[in-house]
Amino acid sequence: MDDGITLRTAADGDRPALLRIWRRAVEATHDFLTPSDIDGIGEQVRTAALPAPALTVAQGSDGALAFHERHGFVRVGRPERD
Repeated sequence: MDDGITLRTAADGDRPALLRIWRRAVEATHDFLTPSDIDGIGEQVRTAALPAPALTVAQGSDGALAFHERHGFVRVGRPERD
């Protein structure tokens, strides 16, 4: 059954729309927050919640690394020490 919904990993360009959706949801359900409160929380959401997910995969775990890369995670580096 095709319901017309397509799921995909969020891209960098989606972040402004995601933040707008978040803000509208908060404004509609949190009437005890002032616009200034929402601005402050929104800045935290923008910088802490919306950046690309980070994940540490143990070195030597090629299967785990491949799994996460298939699901949109990007390898950004490797520490010199674990």
